[in-house]
Amino acid sequence: MEYIGIQKKNGSVVEALQQAILSGQIPADTEMTQNELAKSLGVSRMPVREALMILEYQGLIIRLPNNHVKAADLNEDALRQILALGAQLERQAMRALPPDAALAGGEMLQHRTLRSALPYPLHRKLLESIQETYIAFAINARPEPVGDRLTRLLSLDRQGSPDVLSAWQTYEEELLHLILSVRS
Repeated sequence: MEYIGIQKKNGSVVEALQQAILSGQIPADTEMTQNELAKSLGVSRMPVREALMILEYQGLIIRLPNNHVKAADLNEDALRQILALGAQLERQAMRALPPDAALAGGEMLQHRTLRSALPYPLHRKLLESIQETYIAFAINARPEPVGDRLTRLLSLDRQGSPDVLSAWQTYEEELLHLILSVRS
């Protein structure tokens, strides 16, 4: 396995492996061991073991019976379904927001604000995983920040606009293409 290394001074093993898998640096179905990953990252096995539990929860790796793992196949269809699930949960969150609530701050902060409005812990956990893994990766790939997209979607939703679903689909497609552009 090629040396991945931890690029950021304060970067974590989870972040390094997320980036490597989502960017395609570690291709789909690549089988790995904890020892190989620890060596390629320049860390001990313990943080790798902990990171693998998180990455499995996020859907980035698959555990194999021989104590190896492999990178998940994050093809276009899989990513499209993940982002659609996130959008569905975020639309539910918008409806759960108080009528006078506003979405302030940058794009990721707005996503996190929506997550906090969900009433069920399981929904919040699912959305957190999608947001902090896939949506954050897409937003970080964007050449310039976009601050008002979720505010516009919230406004359309509150107006009962028939355009709200197509606006969400456009946003999902944009995020998908940002991810795919990094992978190609």
